[in-house]
Amino acid sequence: MSNSPNPNSHKLPQSGWMQRLTTPRGLAILGGVSAVLLVAAIVIGVILYRQINPSQPQPSLPPSLAEMAEKYPELAEILNDPELDSVYKEFLITYQEKGWDAAVELAHKRGLVNKDDEVLLTLELDTTESGDLVNQLEGYGVRVATVSGKLIDIAVPLKLIEEAAKSENPGEWLGQLSSLEHVVRVRLPQPSVEEQWGVELESLDGINASTWQEAGFSGEGIKIAIVDSGFTGYQDLLGSDLPDEVITRSFYDGYPDVDNGVTVHGKGCAEIVYDIAPEATMYLVTASTQAETEQAIDWLISEGVQIISHSGSWMIGLMDGNGNGAKIADNAFAKGVLWVNSSGNYAYSHYYGKFADKDSDGWHEYSGDDEMMTYTPYGTAIIALSWAEGDQDYDLYLDDKNGNTVASSENAPTDGSFGEEYIYYEFSDNEPYYISVYNAGATKAVNFNLLISNGEVEYPVAEYSLATPADARNSLTVGAINWADNALEYYSSQGPSFDGRLKPELTAAAKVSTNAYGDGAFDGTSASAPHVAGAAALVMQANPGFSNQQVRDYLINHSIDEGSYGPDNEFGHGRLYLGEPGAEIAEIEEPTPVSPEVTETSPAAVKATATYSSTPGATPTRKATTTPKPSASSKEVDFFGLGLFACVGLPALLGLGGLAFVLGVVYINRRQKTASQAAYPPRWEQPSNYGSQPPDWQTPPPAYQSPPYSPPPYQPPSYPSPPPYRPPEPSPEEIPTKPCPMCGHRIPVNARFCTHCGKLILPKSEPAPLGPRGLPGHCPHCGFSLRSTSKFCPNCGKRV
Repeated sequence: MSNSPNPNSHKLPQSGWMQRLTTPRGLAILGGVSAVLLVAAIVIGVILYRQINPSQPQPSLPPSLAEMAEKYPELAEILNDPELDSVYKEFLITYQEKGWDAAVELAHKRGLVNKDDEVLLTLELDTTESGDLVNQLEGYGVRVATVSGKLIDIAVPLKLIEEAAKSENPGEWLGQLSSLEHVVRVRLPQPSVEEQWGVELESLDGINASTWQEAGFSGEGIKIAIVDSGFTGYQDLLGSDLPDEVITRSFYDGYPDVDNGVTVHGKGCAEIVYDIAPEATMYLVTASTQAETEQAIDWLISEGVQIISHSGSWMIGLMDGNGNGAKIADNAFAKGVLWVNSSGNYAYSHYYGKFADKDSDGWHEYSGDDEMMTYTPYGTAIIALSWAEGDQDYDLYLDDKNGNTVASSENAPTDGSFGEEYIYYEFSDNEPYYISVYNAGATKAVNFNLLISNGEVEYPVAEYSLATPADARNSLTVGAINWADNALEYYSSQGPSFDGRLKPELTAAAKVSTNAYGDGAFDGTSASAPHVAGAAALVMQANPGFSNQQVRDYLINHSIDEGSYGPDNEFGHGRLYLGEPGAEIAEIEEPTPVSPEVTETSPAAVKATATYSSTPGATPTRKATTTPKPSASSKEVDFFGLGLFACVGLPALLGLGGLAFVLGVVYINRRQKTASQAAYPPRWEQPSNYGSQPPDWQTPPPAYQSPPYSPPPYQPPSYPSPPPYRPPEPSPEEIPTKPCPMCGHRIPVNARFCTHCGKLILPKSEPAPLGPRGLPGHCPHCGFSLRSTSKFCPNCGKRV
């Protein structure tokens, strides 16, 4: 056997699973399993991603009203009527294409029908003299629900509409309404949206109301009204969470009692007012549409009510203080009433921007080339689009996740001061929907306002997210903060108004406890507004000579500045604080209006400025606050995240780890082989005895030339001496062998290297032979044979 060093002699034996894993077969199996795990992780990840982020459909136009008019000539006059809201046209088209049942289903989803199976309509007039018109409507069999100013709410029984639909002229009844004298518009009534996203009130001490009550101020002698959509179950709270007696009246069409089963929202607002001003005279009044609310306010003024708390809003209009809703609040203020209104819960369901269409396909681009804004609904919702130039024509579309248009608003341009499109829709799921805006004939890009209730949108814009009458010039508008830490609630609508005025003026507590909603469950700016209304009652009682303007100034002046220094469009002048009883009022210089400006991609955040004054000693130390974004509690377990890690992350990590291990083993083996070859070069690369340079084997020998012949001198033959005698070696069959512990190949029992795998074989009981440092020998750490000049062992890497 040869004793020459083996190039693989530095590799030490391994045992167990690691030995099997590092064999070529083990590495191949590990690599295959790792690749399968990695592919599985990628496939599962793609499936989950598609489920979480479904592919967004591209906007497409349904057949236009003009095309439908050609298809159904019997409806042409109605479909081309610019004074008629497009939702009624959609109702007629649905009847023609799908029948009466489908049309009625659409009417319910789009808010056309009330609980008494009547189709609701609002008539906008050009006069307040409507007596003759009312008589004419009643002559047609139409029920006149509410008459107020230039608005009339009417209801038409479905039975009458069904009879008309089956006639030769199915849209005649609508044509008759829009053609009446003084009627300039027939539209869907706009219900008031409650700003609620709920015992002793947690926030009493935070506004210092407890101190005022202890000083004898409880609202006695002050008349305060809560105007709302419903006070379901209020009678159960009389004498406990509400006064012993309240004055009630309903202006809500179809609901003669304020305990109407519609909502407990008003009851929750009344509880807050009662906790702050328990001895005030309380009015509970229901109303929904603008016409109903205007009628209710006229009655309350006649009753001598001094404060009105309104935790609701309407979403159509420019929010510049000039709309019908804003005028209701301003007219009440002009007659001595302090109007307190919630700012709205639209900061995360509002979009404001300039129409952009870089690819000229007619669709607005919200961000980059995205023409469909994702919207996640929470039940019934209103989607309202408004812009300043009424002669410009834009349409509004709502599509489902499959790209089907489920609702649209395609009203014709008007001669009014602003344009509008309006969708009311009852959602039956929480799947993603898509909102798109289409240029239906506009000649210039406009800045438009898109407000959506009950949901969140993909591109929220907090600025300009007010709804009306929160934009009214004389409304004391209130945003929401968390009562526990005074942080602004993420949903709280922010200003400025469209004409640049500071809004809201104040912020007040939300997430408070009421009987109506439970412990800490009454959230939204709906809970904040009645805090201010109740505090105003205490101020009025303490200062009998104060006007509504002076009460307003007092509350603003004694508020505690929050957020950035000075008034801003998030917190207003600050959070509600009453100061000490008997504190004097100081004059307030209102912010200077700033005209809003908008770029093509996002609106400018217009900060209104104001001179800020405070009463020394009246407020505690100002505390900086932050505006939190909606997020899950840190104490909650993220089961989705854990599942995602188990299904995707863990297989991916195992797969990548296994592949990395295989590549690492291959890389290390190659490095070790290279080091071994450098230490022990093959025999054909070793120096020869023919000089310092090896012969050039690639150079061909010179051409053979025979020398001239001359016979050599005679030499006697010589015979080589016989080789020395050696005993015969045993045959391979006679040599005792054993299996190699590395690869199993049979080798002689005394062999130190395997002739098959080349690995060094050392019995566990025998230490590796070592050589003196600096002389030819072996590594003192692992037994690897070394050159005399080696400073590091190429096998274990340790210094020798």
